[in-house]
Amino acid sequence: MKAKTERLDIENQPQLVKACSAPPSAVVSFAAPIEAGKTTLSTRLGLQLGAPRVSFGDYLRELARKSVKEVTREVLQELGDRLVNQDVGAFCEEVLKQQPWQPRRPLIIDGVRHVEVLDALVGILAPAKVYLIFINVDRMTQSKRFEQDPLPHEKRLDELEQHPTELQVRSKLLDRAGLVLDGTEDPDKSMQKIIEFLASEGGDRN
Repeated sequence: MKAKTERLDIENQPQLVKACSAPPSAVVSFAAPIEAGKTTLSTRLGLQLGAPRVSFGDYLRELARKSVKEVTREVLQELGDRLVNQDVGAFCEEVLKQQPWQPRRPLIIDGVRHVEVLDALVGILAPAKVYLIFINVDRMTQSKRFEQDPLPHEKRLDELEQHPTELQVRSKLLDRAGLVLDGTEDPDKSMQKIIEFLASEGGDRN
């Protein structure tokens, strides 16, 4: 028996049907603190919209495997910060190469952690509209999820969040978000809010 791709029930919800086709040029990027659940939502949105998905985290993991024996959170943080400081535009261009994308089609970008990265993406992808969705999470939930983190790490959560790659997440990027979601909310509800947000924007504004 073939596995069924999980999809939202949109057949009887006109607004959701409209949203899936309304913003063909929209680029939806995700930012969130560690263990907030952005990867889950960005993956589901890509499947729902039939859109390619690229990930800064996936790109850094692949790059790190070429030079280190063990990929840890600390390794990824240092590598990401170095690439942003060296040439943020080139960094973004390489991440975007993970999946083929055509202008006027939707694109999902996971793992924005710097305002400089967001601004670079806006410039590279223009005239496509780039939206930032922020996934928030309370400290208690974040700490519990972090205890089950499959990615190796030596530092505590509070220490990791003091790294330059994390400092802008809860401040500058939160301020730039067009939509803020609760990372403890049922994923189906969050997905519906994202679809409705895209419908309300219509893909016509940055």
